[in-house]
Amino acid sequence: MKRALIVNATAGSGKTTTIVDGLSMVAGKKQLKYKPSEEQLAIWNWLKAELTSEDEVVVCAFSNAIATELKERLTFGTATTIHSLGCRIMRENGIRIGRPDTWKTANLYQQFCQVKSVKELSKAQRAILDDVRELVKYCKDAVLTEDDITESSLAGLAIDNEYTFNSSASACELPVKYVLEEGSTLPVREERRVSAFGKAKPVKGMEIDFDDMIYLPARYGWKIKADCIVVDEAQDLSAGKLQLIANQDCTSFVFVGDPNQAIFAFAGAQTDSFSKIAEAMDEVEVLPLSYTYRCGKAIVAEAQKIVGDAINAGSTNPEGEIAYLDEADMDLQQGDMLVSRVNAPLMSLAWKLVKAGKPCQVVGRSIGAGLVKLINKLTDKQEVDSVTLCQLLEDWRDQQIKLLQTKKYDTESRQIAIGDQADCITTVATNCKTSGEVVSFIQQIFNDSDVKSIRLSSIHRAKGLEADNVYFFNPKNVPHVLAKTAEAKKQEWNLKFVAITRAIHKLVYVRIPEKEVEV
Repeated sequence: MKRALIVNATAGSGKTTTIVDGLSMVAGKKQLKYKPSEEQLAIWNWLKAELTSEDEVVVCAFSNAIATELKERLTFGTATTIHSLGCRIMRENGIRIGRPDTWKTANLYQQFCQVKSVKELSKAQRAILDDVRELVKYCKDAVLTEDDITESSLAGLAIDNEYTFNSSASACELPVKYVLEEGSTLPVREERRVSAFGKAKPVKGMEIDFDDMIYLPARYGWKIKADCIVVDEAQDLSAGKLQLIANQDCTSFVFVGDPNQAIFAFAGAQTDSFSKIAEAMDEVEVLPLSYTYRCGKAIVAEAQKIVGDAINAGSTNPEGEIAYLDEADMDLQQGDMLVSRVNAPLMSLAWKLVKAGKPCQVVGRSIGAGLVKLINKLTDKQEVDSVTLCQLLEDWRDQQIKLLQTKKYDTESRQIAIGDQADCITTVATNCKTSGEVVSFIQQIFNDSDVKSIRLSSIHRAKGLEADNVYFFNPKNVPHVLAKTAEAKKQEWNLKFVAITRAIHKLVYVRIPEKEVEV
């Protein structure tokens, strides 16, 4: 019998403190210095009914940074990333593993092509390799096996993950099948010998990559024993991560997250993860954690227009302020954060700030790397003038949109991403003479440094961030005009909620002239 508690924890609700203190109360190791809310008490009562101080509790986080924070704060339970949990599961099931091999997929592709080095691959084969690397990641995240792979399924994965082929789905079908099959073949099990300590010695080693830490335990259904597994940011669980966790020999689960902050469908997260969690459990109880201690009361009132009483302001929250101004009147200062539905406006704003001598950064180094990769692909890594680059971009945009419009899948999010990529580069190119200058500027602003500066961010990248003053650029662009399906529109409203709840004291809606509205 698998019993689960789902905690709907709104932005800034102190979910980490609630879970850490709740587990400490179970172990009798916590003297509270604050008065808990009724919502916190309800969650703690559930934990007390399910657990004892002798139980093994595993607390899972998505990132090393959060796992490290949890390790420092937990007095009861063991903190780990979900990937580290996957490694533990493999080891306890007799699979010896070493450090992840980032070249695993490339090495298997070389075997498929019957070459000994990447240097021996043709230009066309290298393009396929770039695609295979990404597609294998998506397949593993969805726990797909070689038997699930078809040209159509790969095309669908690319659309779902907003990925643009360098080759084609048909060219990738056989190599992806090969990589999944060969890369998942288990070592031949020798006769298990028992050590002097009475433990079975593991079988000989198996090469894995980072994605295998989730994929292999989920694919083979490997288990460990635990009394309770707690998962933070549960709204971002992919199919693979949920399958790995639900498979474990465990009777109590706690899933903490906010369905109104589920915005990463393009990155493999399930848009309805809480529904999938409920389906994977035998019994489910849902409890709220609806009071935010981050946002001012006026800002909470704005967020309530989207999610109702799923968010409420704490009695000690600051009053907060909502303001409206035109783009021309905006004066960003150090420490401010500006968020936008799409990245293209951030390029223009970054250019203006740099020229004005104001330090700024665009959040998301990987976004910048993707833009540079696209430029290099279109120019074949040759220096071209900006006019030529813009023409190449328009041809690419038209080709990609036409291709997407022929698909049977919902491609709204991918069409938005295609347009945004092209607009980002074009915006910078209009201020540069050559493609090399465009690349240099993109690399300069997408630095993700810790230096105190003005932060410019897409709403997706702003999740988890906050600032005293947040500027919401062109709020009319959310929901995006290309979001047509119910699922796509839900993601858009979630994005608006995330944008609003980044602000602590002041939320500023930035209006732009109608002719400049980004699509």
